[in-house]
Amino acid sequence: MSTIALTWTVGAAGDTDADGIPDAWEIAYGLNPNDPADAALDRDGDGMKNLQEYLAGTNPTNALSRLALTILPAPTNLLQFQFSAVSNKSYTVEYRNSLTTGTWVRLQDYTAVTTDRTITVTNSLGGSMRFYQVVTPQLP
Repeated sequence: MSTIALTWTVGAAGDTDADGIPDAWEIAYGLNPNDPADAALDRDGDGMKNLQEYLAGTNPTNALSRLALTILPAPTNLLQFQFSAVSNKSYTVEYRNSLTTGTWVRLQDYTAVTTDRTITVTNSLGGSMRFYQVVTPQLP
């Protein structure tokens, strides 16, 4: 009688290659659950890496499915934008006055809900230039 021992490295529960993406999600979207390098790839060419797509709840095979801000017309000295929020994800909108330096300031938190939705944000510019970002999950 012979014994065969199998060993492998397991990251988070169900994440064989420890790339931060669960195996089931990788398989569902045609990624390799044994290749940690695929987390850094942008399969659909939309500017979001596969790990970012997983975290945002977007589809890594559809370039139209991405977390992005859309600027809307607004009255003078106001900025209005929207983004598509997916179910069961929370979000934080942040801004800063410089693109490359300074601390991001929390503007608004959005808690997770059970349905997809469009979130519209209106912010007073206060006479200064501002840069915005959306972070998911919501920051602590």
